[in-house]
Amino acid sequence: MMQLTRREAMALVSAGPGAARQQAPKLTEETPAQLLENARNRLRRNIEALSKVKLPASAEPAFQFRAS
Repeated sequence: MMQLTRREAMALVSAGPGAARQQAPKLTEETPAQLLENARNRLRRNIEALSKVKLPASAEPAFQFRAS
């Protein structure tokens, strides 16, 4: 049986099963236009998800701007 210290055991556990595997490189690189479109799509999805959350005005903190 292998003897491990607690720190070594935690390092192995926290590394997870995919730590030893390397990600395969992408076969095709995305063009700047594709990157922009993907970013816009993610933004739209995030806006839609946030719009579904109902937040009462009382949950917002009070804000006062004071110029010094």
